Amino acid sequence: AGGTTATIVRWGLWPASLPAILSFALYRFELSIRTSAVLGIVGAGGIGSMLANYTNYRAWDTVGVLLIVMVGITMIIDAISGRLRRSIMQQA
Repeated sequence: AGGTTATIVRWGLWPASLPAILSFALYRFELSIRTSAVLGIVGAGGIGSMLANYTNYRAWDTVGVLLIVMVGITMIIDAISGRLRRSIMQQA
């Protein structure tokens, strides 16, 4: 219809692909939160390294609290991300 490539992308391609891109970005964020604990246990740092250190020192009360916090945060992020992804995909 006479538009430039930038116009076609802005008004044709971007609105069609934005919901899928946002949904995928939220899913990757959620996955990153989940894997951060595992990577920390094997030596990459973060909350997983705290968990490994407290396990080595046998501070089981702290390990329990860390596990509860990690599971709770993961569940909250999963619920929020799922709700956002569902609303994004319903609008598309």
